[in-house]
Amino acid sequence: VSQSRYPGGVLYIAAEGSHGLLQRVVAWENRHQVSLDNKLAVVRMPILADNVVMAEAFVQAAQKAEEDMGRPIVLVVVDTLARSFQGDENSAKDIGVFINSCDRWRSRLNGATVLVVAHTGKDATRGIRGSSAIKAACDFSYLVKKTEKLHSVLKCDKAKDGDEPEDMHFAFERVELGIKDRKDRDMASLVPKLEYVGSDDEEEADTAVGMDVTRVIGRIRALSHQGKPTDVDSMRKEFIDMKVNEFKVERESAGRQWRRALEKALEDGKIVKSGRNLVMAEKKSDPWD
Repeated sequence: VSQSRYPGGVLYIAAEGSHGLLQRVVAWENRHQVSLDNKLAVVRMPILADNVVMAEAFVQAAQKAEEDMGRPIVLVVVDTLARSFQGDENSAKDIGVFINSCDRWRSRLNGATVLVVAHTGKDATRGIRGSSAIKAACDFSYLVKKTEKLHSVLKCDKAKDGDEPEDMHFAFERVELGIKDRKDRDMASLVPKLEYVGSDDEEEADTAVGMDVTRVIGRIRALSHQGKPTDVDSMRKEFIDMKVNEFKVERESAGRQWRRALEKALEDGKIVKSGRNLVMAEKKSDPWD
């Protein structure tokens, strides 16, 4: 956190995916109507933290960026760990060299926070891939987990000197960039929006989604028998109104419950989309009948 009277700047080392990052920056600016000029600087190449010469050159470049921004660098993002050093991520010794460089950057940049993006292994529940020395050196560790289409949760799994903060749930909104690609198509990117803060009990959530799926299917079946339309927009409005009026659920939460129930029903093949309508999926015939 900056101790100055005005916000500090962010220095983002985009060791991979820099093109997509720049699109996300433009989308964020368009969505919030805020310019990130003099607030964000992007390094579009890997900085090898275990290379003494390159690590020192980076500090000098960061200090120059502070001068250009007219504000101190308070956050350095390293994306990703795997592309930012030459050693073996499973070696505590090699990881130690990387960590020491991050500590030096923090010291030389007046206590700036260094945030390192790292991959999980095949088993995400085991946390960061590689040596346990990585997590041991962290003050905080967060896991980003996809919960459903265009929705993710940010979970803290380590807080060195305090209580772990509550989970933060984000939805991703499609925002046009205001430019076209080579085929004259409008370009867009995704911008995260904080939906709510709090933990979801997965077992209870699965049960709740299952009940909502049953409600949706039952309503589609009933309307179909009555010859009434089952278009997505009408079904969504009816579901949300029911949740708000009968179950006293906040409208925003009811919207999330609708999305989860709809996606689950479609994923399980219980209903299908026919144009803008939702209809019951046809039962597959039994070849033995």
